[in-house]
Amino acid sequence: MTKSKSEAKAKLAAEKREAQERKARKKLLKSSKESDISHIIKRYRYTANAENKGKLVEFEGGRPTPRASATFTTFQNDLAILFGGEFYDGVEVTVYNDAFVYNATKNEWRLVETSAKPPPRCAHQATVFNNYLYIFGGEYTTLNQFHHFNDMHRLCLKSHTWEPVQMTGQIPTPRSGHRMVTWNGYWVLFGGFHDTTREIHYFNDLYLFSFKDSTWRRVCQRKFSGAIPEPRAACIMLAPKNSNKVLVFGGFTKVKDTNKNVAGQYHQDSWLINMDLALQDDMLVWEKISTKSKPGYSIGFGVTNYKTFGVVFGGVSDSDSGGTSLKSTFYNNCYTINVDQKKWYPITATEGPQSSEAIMDDETLTQKMSSVSLAASPPPRMNPHTVVLGNTLYVYGGIVEQGSVEMTLSDMWALDLSKRDGWRCLDKGYNFREIYKGEIDMEEDSDSDEEIGSDEEDSESGISTEEDSSDMTDEE
Repeated sequence: MTKSKSEAKAKLAAEKREAQERKARKKLLKSSKESDISHIIKRYRYTANAENKGKLVEFEGGRPTPRASATFTTFQNDLAILFGGEFYDGVEVTVYNDAFVYNATKNEWRLVETSAKPPPRCAHQATVFNNYLYIFGGEYTTLNQFHHFNDMHRLCLKSHTWEPVQMTGQIPTPRSGHRMVTWNGYWVLFGGFHDTTREIHYFNDLYLFSFKDSTWRRVCQRKFSGAIPEPRAACIMLAPKNSNKVLVFGGFTKVKDTNKNVAGQYHQDSWLINMDLALQDDMLVWEKISTKSKPGYSIGFGVTNYKTFGVVFGGVSDSDSGGTSLKSTFYNNCYTINVDQKKWYPITATEGPQSSEAIMDDETLTQKMSSVSLAASPPPRMNPHTVVLGNTLYVYGGIVEQGSVEMTLSDMWALDLSKRDGWRCLDKGYNFREIYKGEIDMEEDSDSDEEIGSDEEDSESGISTEEDSSDMTDEE
C-alpha cells in the first residue's frame, strides 16, 4: 500500500472515530434531558367513552408527516388506514399515534380526529376485522430508551372511536418486529424481539388470538424445538386466501460471537404453518420448505395480499465491506408469491421502464424525487408501506440511506397489477431537506459511480450505502 493510500485510510478512520464521538456526546446530552419513558407512556392511558366519538377531517399539509414502521391496512375496496410509526429528524425521535384514511379513488388523505387514542408506537401489527382496525404490540422509542407493548386496541371504522381490547388467556410478552396475519377468525402471531437496552431477546413463539372471545392461546411446540424456525424479527408472513397454510420467510436476528461482538444473522429459510394442526394440542405445525426464485435478500419488504397471492416490494441486504463497515443495498423489485406452488414470481411492467432498473446515484434523495416522472418507478427502499386496493398496488414511503443519513420517504406510487402498464407517481412527498434538522453529510462510497445489478428481468438491482456496523439497528 502506498504512503498516500495509508494516509488517506488513516484520515478516514480518524474522521469516523470523530463522528462516532460526536454522536455519543449528542446521545449523552440528550439522555440527560429525557423524561423516564414509563412516565411518557402513562400520559396516553384512556378508557372507552361514548364522548370519544371521532370523525374524518381535512388537515394541514394534506398528507401524513413522514414516518417509518407504521401500518397501512386495507378496509374497503378503495380505502386504507395508516396508523402510528416513527420519524427521526436528525435530533430527536417522534413516535406517532395518529391515524389517516387514504381514499384511492380521490387520491386524498383524511385525519381520524378523536380525543382518545392508544399510546404512540411503531413496529406494531394491524389488521381489519368486522369494521374494526385492531393493533397489537410495537414499541415506543426515544434516542436512548425502549418500551415494548403487548396491549391491543381497536378503532371502529364507522364511529372512528378507539377502545382498549380486554384480552384473556396466554397473552404474548411485550414485543415489536413481530408478524401477524388473519386466518378464519384468528389473528396469528409469530416472532419479534424485546430490547431491554442491556440485551435483546428474539422470539420464535406462535400464538392465536380469537376475535370471537378476545382470547389468546399459545401453540405449544416445545417438544419439537429442533423442527421449528429459529427466533427472528422482521420476517415475511403471509396467509393466502382460502388456504390452511401460512408462509414464513426470512427475517433478522442480532447475534453475539465469543468476543461479544454484535452481528446480524439474516435468515433465508422458508416455512409453512399448518393452521388446521395449530388448532390442536401438541402437534407439529411447522414444515420447512424450499421456495423457487426467491430473492437473495430477506428483510425490509413491504408485504400485502392480492387475491390468492402475496405481493412484496422493496427490501434491503447488508454485506461486510471490511473493518466495521456494512454495505447496505436497497431494492425496488416487486414479486408475487404463490404459496401453493412455493414459488416467487417477479412483477415487471409490460410497458415503460422495468421496476428492477431504478438505480440511485450519489445525488440526494430529494433531488431524485423532485425530478421523477409518471413513467418512472419507485426508488429503492426498505420497509415501504404497501396495500392492494382493487387491482392496484400502492407503495407509500419507506427508508433509504444516503451516506450516514437515514432518509424517511413520504412518496406514493401505484401499479395496476392486472394491466402492469407501468408505475404512476401519485405524490412525490415531502422535501426531506426541509424537515431534517441534523447534519446532512452525504459520504461518497467507493462504488458510487458503479451501478449495482443488471438489466436482466430477474436482476436484484438497488442502491448501496455503507454504515458503521457498531451502530446496527433492527430491521422492523
